[in-house]
Amino acid sequence: MNKKIFITGTDTDIGKTFVTLGLSLLTQNLGFKTGVIKPFQSGALNNEGNLSEIDVDFIKKYSKNINTKTTYLLKAPSAPSVASQLDNVEINLDFAKEDIEIFSKQNDITFIEGSGGICVPIDNKNLISDFIKQLNIPIIIVTGSHLGTINHTLLTIKYAKNMNLNILGVIINKYPANTNDLSVISLKDELKRHSNVKIIGVIPMIKLKNKIDKDIISLFKENVDLDFLYFEK
Repeated sequence: MNKKIFITGTDTDIGKTFVTLGLSLLTQNLGFKTGVIKPFQSGALNNEGNLSEIDVDFIKKYSKNINTKTTYLLKAPSAPSVASQLDNVEINLDFAKEDIEIFSKQNDITFIEGSGGICVPIDNKNLISDFIKQLNIPIIIVTGSHLGTINHTLLTIKYAKNMNLNILGVIINKYPANTNDLSVISLKDELKRHSNVKIIGVIPMIKLKNKIDKDIISLFKENVDLDFLYFEK
């Protein structure tokens, strides 16, 4: 088994890293050698003035057995196209693709975490969606549970379909418990009805500081349909 899945989102701070963590812990728990690579890490400058692999460090905090890697570390918390200019770094997509290919050979399954939403610019010519197209791998779209989610998610799905990207499904993140908000309650059905894309998971909102890896594994095992793992190339 050697599979690669790109984790993208409808926006920044939507929870891609947490979803990537949960899927990685889950697949590792199922016996798959799992890797996570972040091709373009913006906002890598920490409070001590050093560059830090922020997102993959978050993964490593919960499991040292998941392989992790970052290709480009960029200081500014902005789109890779802007951050790379500020750092005077030229992003080479061929190098990034090769890095992913070499890294993925170490794993049974590799999750590639994107930067922000699917239309974030990487350089002067390419968006995240263009990079996914070049990689020729399927995607999972992470979305939220707030007002406006239906619009943002349907636009992302429609755009991805127009790009002929292979959408494995949508994961709804940060779903509030015991909500009476009709816009949230109807979210899953509305997305299915209007997109014809599978909702492969609805992840309840939790307080991470009180959780350990076993709790996160259980959370994802209970709330994610694992059929997406067995897609055909």
